[in-house]
Amino acid sequence: MIKFYEIVVCTASEKEYEDKILDFIEKDNKFFAHRLFKSHCIVKEDVYLFKNLNVLTSNRSLKDIIIVDNSVRNFALFICNGIPINEYLGSDDDIELCKINNFLIELSNEKDCSSIIKDHLVRFLIS
Repeated sequence: MIKFYEIVVCTASEKEYEDKILDFIEKDNKFFAHRLFKSHCIVKEDVYLFKNLNVLTSNRSLKDIIIVDNSVRNFALFICNGIPINEYLGSDDDIELCKINNFLIELSNEKDCSSIIKDHLVRFLIS
């Protein structure tokens, strides 16, 4: 995917904790362009954390940002930018990212990813 996208890790975890995990996964920093943590989230009612895609819009347009997440609630404030995916449970047989691979590649050629995601979401909800 790094041929098609700038990849940003966005987690609701604390930076100190998640940095250790990401450093283990990516020893040479070649996959993830940026890392976003709990401090970048929007807090509602002192309980609910929502991933805040606006932190990425200083030099990008929201129409070009896609979030892939196992919890729709995490991207509920940016629903037209989100692609839900099943949770990764540590299995070597996990193919969830493979299932959306072609869709992500197609989206990389679009001028407005959010409108395409919205169209797919509406079709999904209607059917």
